[in-house]
Amino acid sequence: MPNALAHALAGAVVAVWLAAALPGSIETRVACGLLALGASLLPDIDHPKATARKAYRMVGTAGGAILLFVLLWGMGVGPLIAIAGGITGGLLLVAMSEWLIPRHRGIVHSWKFAIVIGIAAYILLFMLNVQGAAMLAFALVAGYASHLVLDTVL
Repeated sequence: MPNALAHALAGAVVAVWLAAALPGSIETRVACGLLALGASLLPDIDHPKATARKAYRMVGTAGGAILLFVLLWGMGVGPLIAIAGGITGGLLLVAMSEWLIPRHRGIVHSWKFAIVIGIAAYILLFMLNVQGAAMLAFALVAGYASHLVLDTVL
């Protein structure tokens, strides 16, 4: 079974290929490459010790803490209480969301899920009027697929 480094390397290969092969501006091609690289680690979010899950915990906790701090501060709560509430709330949000993540090698390790997130990403990017929405969604699916292919052959 490949580790995070192997998946990141496969994602990097897909990223370089996409950056070289896709038309469009250099910014769009770099964004596609970075998206493919990140997506190559995404299917392992369902493993408790995986890099993607650790990143989810860190980013989710920090993002939740910042969001809750801003909400509390905006409601007129004092800064110390807003900071304490934001940190506590961020930790609680991530801890409570852990039960939403499916079991390892479940739905997030399927081709159907890769297609669904690609379509969802395209719809979201299209609705936000992002230039190169189709290429970005394709990059997401390509990086995600590199993970699934590695898991299948190794």
